[in-house]
Amino acid sequence: MLENPRSVFAENINHLRTRILFANVDRPPKTFLITSANPAEGKTTLASNLAVSFSQLGRTLLMEADFRKPRIARMVKIDKHPGMTGFAAREVALTDCTSQWGDSENLHVLPCGILPPNPLVFLSSDGFKRALKEIANQYEYLVLDGPPLLAISDALVIAHLVDVVILTIKAEETTIRTEKQALRRLNSARITPLGAVLTQVDVSRMTSHYGDAYYHYDYRYT
Repeated sequence: MLENPRSVFAENINHLRTRILFANVDRPPKTFLITSANPAEGKTTLASNLAVSFSQLGRTLLMEADFRKPRIARMVKIDKHPGMTGFAAREVALTDCTSQWGDSENLHVLPCGILPPNPLVFLSSDGFKRALKEIANQYEYLVLDGPPLLAISDALVIAHLVDVVILTIKAEETTIRTEKQALRRLNSARITPLGAVLTQVDVSRMTSHYGDAYYHYDYRYT
C-alpha cells in the first residue's frame, strides 16, 4: 500500500476496507482484530496494509496484539519499547508509545512493549481493557494484528473487545477442517467474524483456473 498505492493489491485492500465499513452503515466499525486459525497465514501483511488504507480516511493506529510472537515493530523498524504493556500499566503516556509510520500523519504504530509473562492474564486485565478503550477514543480506526486462534485463547479475549473480527486464510494450504475448528472456537465464545480474507494467492494459478477475466477484473474501471 505504501510502495505502490495504485497496484491491484492496493485496490483489493481498499475494496476490503469499503466492505468492512459498509457492514454496518448506521454504525461503522472502528476497531478491527485480524486473526487466523494458525500462524503464518498473512495476518501481519493484511493488518498493516489495511491500516495504511484506513489512514487515508482518518487517524489510524496499527497495534501489535500478539503478545507472544509480535512482528509489527520489527517489520516497521521502530523501537519496540515502550509499548502497550507500559501504557496499560500507566507507566507511560500513549504518545510516548506510538510512532508515525510513513509520510502520513494519520498513520501510527503501537508495539507490544515488554512481553508479559502471562499474555492471557494481561489481555484479561482491567488495565488492558482501559488502555484499549482510551486508544479507540483517540483514533478513528484501530487495527490489531492478533494471535492465531487454535493454539491459544488470546485472540478470543481480544475479540470481545473490538467491533469486527476478520479471519485470514492461507490459499491452498489451510484446510477446510482447520477453518471449521477455528470457527467452532469463535462460536463457542459467542463471536461471529465479519468474514474471511484469502491470502497469499498465486495469481498465475488463479488465472489458469478462472481465465484472464479474473486477473484483469480490477482494471475494468481504470
